[in-house]
Amino acid sequence: MKQMRNGFHSSMMALACICCFAGVLNAENAFPADMRSVSDITAYGANPDGTSDATAAFQKAFAASSSVTIPNGTFAVKELVVPAGKSIRGEGGACIVPTEEAGKNFFKISSGCSLSGIRIDCRGKAVNGIYAFKSSNVSLSNVTIINSKGMGIGLDNSSAIIIQACFISNVRRATDLNFCGDMLIVSNNVYDCTEHGIQFWGNWKFEQQKSSNITIIGNTVRNGGGGAIWGTGASNVLMAYNHVDGAKDVGLDLEWCSDSAIISNTARNTRNACASLFFRCSNVSIAYNDLTNDYPISEKEAAKTWWVRAGIWLTYPNTQKFKNDTGHDNIRIYSNRIIVAEGVRRGMWLGNTSKRIFLQGNTINNEAMKYGDAHGGPVTIPETTNDTTID
Repeated sequence: MKQMRNGFHSSMMALACICCFAGVLNAENAFPADMRSVSDITAYGANPDGTSDATAAFQKAFAASSSVTIPNGTFAVKELVVPAGKSIRGEGGACIVPTEEAGKNFFKISSGCSLSGIRIDCRGKAVNGIYAFKSSNVSLSNVTIINSKGMGIGLDNSSAIIIQACFISNVRRATDLNFCGDMLIVSNNVYDCTEHGIQFWGNWKFEQQKSSNITIIGNTVRNGGGGAIWGTGASNVLMAYNHVDGAKDVGLDLEWCSDSAIISNTARNTRNACASLFFRCSNVSIAYNDLTNDYPISEKEAAKTWWVRAGIWLTYPNTQKFKNDTGHDNIRIYSNRIIVAEGVRRGMWLGNTSKRIFLQGNTINNEAMKYGDAHGGPVTIPETTNDTTID
């Protein structure tokens, strides 16, 4: 990871220098000499009144400089196509809002771009805050994205991405990262997602794991929709030191992932599981997590004894969706602390047909672990299993 970061920063610096030089050359004939060094968008006609369309002013600023600043104020835009190598920085209360004719994305960014210090208020429209396709060496920091029926950050087939110290709230999904790799998602705050919180996606029909090297560290997700922090079709995923409070399905979840780890996280108030694995995961560690199984249960739900409600859940095979789902393999579950609230709940539910499941040093306050499938309810396994291996 250290080597990747060093290479990432070096590439960004080199690309930024090249694009900065190219931007100055391309702007020579379009702007007078005394305007070439100006990057404040108000110098190109942007009005911070929250209603006047500032899209053209942004495009002029992008053409004139590699570094663009947005001063204090509210600027309305349709869609901003940001050329490669541009740096956009907000100062003070810089805020972007949609015009009546807003496009699908606020910022459609390219390789080598960085955005920081910007507040994006989608005002209830189905517009994505930031989007990139086949882009690399992108940095997003201290960006606020709120009130969208679309995605906060949507990236497709992109790599070498840093998403850091952003605040994303009241959106459909905070991140929608499709077929991306070499990503660092760190110290972000995500609140009130209608569908999912931090999401990555690396397959459509279990054809191949196309996402890799995804590091998700130190994020807070409250009311993260169905899955607070989750993804499918990936290898080398690390979820560490995250805090999850609230999910309608699962908190920390890997689906058809390999060579990955869920380590030193806290999770509570998640309906089906605090930490879970779906669809034949392999070579995964779940360790040192503090998990509280306390999602409110209605009397109707409590009557369904098959309902999951677990601290840690390893699903049994689902061959209807994935014909090659033969169960999880080589899973290490150790040194986790699971608090189980009152009601029909489970500390752990380990789906049958999983093999090479290593358990050691886990603490569960009042519930035995279960091993089985949905038919007739789970089966209690020996008490010694908390320090043994299931083959």
